[in-house]
Amino acid sequence: MASISDVIHHPSIKLVSLWCPHPHASIRWVAVTEHLNPTPFLEGGELVLTTSCGSPKTEHQWEEYVERLNKAHVSALAFGVGPWQRQVPRELLTAAREHGLNLIEVPEATNFVRISRLVADLLEAEAVASARLLGKAQQSLIQAASSQNPLATIIDRLARITRANTALVTAEEVISAAGNPSPSKRILLETVQNCQAAAITEQSPTGDTIVLPTASFKGHDAYLVLQTQRPLLSWMRNAISTSALLLQTSLTITERLAESRLALSARCLELFLSGDRHTAREIYSLAYPRANRLAPKLAFVAAKGDRSELARAHKQIDSHFSVPLKLTKNRLQILVPSDGMPLLLSKLADFDLQAGIGAVRRQKEADDSAQTAELALKKTSPTRKQVTWDEISGNAMMALVGAKDARLWAKDFLAAANGNDEMLSLLDAFISTNGNIAQVAKETGMHRNTVRAKLGAAGRALAINLDDPAARAQLWFSLRALSER
Repeated sequence: MASISDVIHHPSIKLVSLWCPHPHASIRWVAVTEHLNPTPFLEGGELVLTTSCGSPKTEHQWEEYVERLNKAHVSALAFGVGPWQRQVPRELLTAAREHGLNLIEVPEATNFVRISRLVADLLEAEAVASARLLGKAQQSLIQAASSQNPLATIIDRLARITRANTALVTAEEVISAAGNPSPSKRILLETVQNCQAAAITEQSPTGDTIVLPTASFKGHDAYLVLQTQRPLLSWMRNAISTSALLLQTSLTITERLAESRLALSARCLELFLSGDRHTAREIYSLAYPRANRLAPKLAFVAAKGDRSELARAHKQIDSHFSVPLKLTKNRLQILVPSDGMPLLLSKLADFDLQAGIGAVRRQKEADDSAQTAELALKKTSPTRKQVTWDEISGNAMMALVGAKDARLWAKDFLAAANGNDEMLSLLDAFISTNGNIAQVAKETGMHRNTVRAKLGAAGRALAINLDDPAARAQLWFSLRALSER
């Protein structure tokens, strides 16, 4: 908006700044008044023009007059001098300095009409410029909403338009943020958590914060948040409102597309497991149109845990990977290329879940990978949350021996432990941890001395030395062979 500084320094008019602590104060209009109490006729933001201020009689009355103008939030007081008053009253200048009121002297040669016309011209020019700037900003924001990543692009454009830290935030996460410096994630989350689903504007010595509700994102209300240390012009505020509407639309579309994508992704996984890889690939291209074709070989991942934790992981994996996945009542199922497995497992590790990773198989053998993933999942525990099929399988040896012969040999080797589930579980933990007594104790919940004693008893029962590498290899093979049933 037009400011006091614009008027004071305009070349077409002569004014004298006597005391101007707020030169950038905006002017809404001009008000000419000689009332001692003009506040009933003011709305705030006016440049008040007067030749008498209602003629206060005492220093206290001058101070009261200035206080009334301050409470009315006027932009400035311009006092006209002439034959009636050769200079601005000393009491008025003193009160203005004390209360921080902008005070201007209007020389006799400058009439009030010229000031009013100047302010009107400035406001008109500003309105035209604001309309042009708003139109340009809205066009840019609409283009952003049509981009491949509308949420992030809208936030980035709005930050540039307003020169403010800008973010799209839920109570759980910062969806997108832009600004220089980048806004604090902690402060953004706290701001949204405290806003109680309402639009708010907070003013503080360090700047203003604006929060506007938009729409739901991943089951949580999302908010547009701006943090600025500069005054926002009216056209900028309109651009902010436009952004909130565009974000609301984009969030709604994003959520609906996500629902459709997840449904297609789940169907794709089902088709792979049923052996119909041709249809599965077609469904995959619909679910992830911008992704590359799936690798010829995939591995199945089966995760279990609390239902809410599975749901959270489901959304996280969906937002970071273009892979077939499905959420069931008690499982999160994923098909992933082997080169994407390390990153996927690191993401799953962020959740309180146990995961079994199946063997890498050709697409038409996805069901076989799923079965091996379930077997690996059975070997997981609260202290060993991720187990791969390669860690537990004896396929290489059994390919030479034959599964049937391997099981017969294993039953004979472990005959002394037949029916003793505790012994078998203890031996399995011993082999899985490569003989780490401390880890075995942790997994089984036993004391270390108890573990040592029971392992000693198991070794005597099986007539083997558990410290002997050859005996450990035989034990590992036997346990794997029996788990293949």
